[in-house]
Amino acid sequence: MKTRILAGALAVGLAAAAQAQAQAPTLSMDCHMMLRGVPSKDATSFQLVGNDLYSVLGSTRTKISTQGTPVALGTSREKDGTTTTSFASHTLQGTTLQRTVYWKKANEEMKPAFRETYDFKAKTLTSSSDPADMCHANAR
Repeated sequence: MKTRILAGALAVGLAAAAQAQAQAPTLSMDCHMMLRGVPSKDATSFQLVGNDLYSVLGSTRTKISTQGTPVALGTSREKDGTTTTSFASHTLQGTTLQRTVYWKKANEEMKPAFRETYDFKAKTLTSSSDPADMCHANAR
């Protein structure tokens, strides 16, 4: 009996995962991100699928935010030995998505670090830390 329940739960989980993978993005844009003032050779695709924003570079697809709910991005160790964990969430208005990245240091509250604005119609990406457009449609 337990085996059937587990098998059924696994089948439902796999079907849901396959559906999420197959779902087409509602918004997407390709960017050659600026690296030290020069557009990157390879394009990064930003795709909004359901409530999730993904960054796609080559065959690697990474969730970089969820609408209304902070998603963990990673943890880094600072020079002083403390750790900082990053999170991100976004809001969407039409074809413009505003993503907020938060930093949480050990034993401290989560605080907004910076915001990014993805304009899928204009194909631009700007940040509150640097107002210059970081997204280029071609590598020139």
